[in-house]
Amino acid sequence: MAAATPPAPGVRPLCPRLLRHFTPLALNPFPEDAMRGMFARILLWHLDTKGFSKDFDPCIDQIVNATMELYNLVRTNLKPIPRKFHLHFCIRDITRIMQ
Repeated sequence: MAAATPPAPGVRPLCPRLLRHFTPLALNPFPEDAMRGMFARILLWHLDTKGFSKDFDPCIDQIVNATMELYNLVRTNLKPIPRKFHLHFCIRDITRIMQ
């Protein structure tokens, strides 16, 4: 099993001899409402396990919405280019914020 991103400028392609051992699969991105639900549950779980009072629960939707909006802006405005090929953002970046 391996995980990789599509070929992009500045990224060295994988060797065909290695690729022949794998079956490429592509997944569609999650719908935004599904991602909001997942991250709201993650944030609620963190607040509950860390001993926060229930007074913070109404803030969860605001935090998730602000984070998703920021994520969408970053993905739209900071696209990878040959000089800045390291600018690649994914759902894992939001997960790090929520944790």
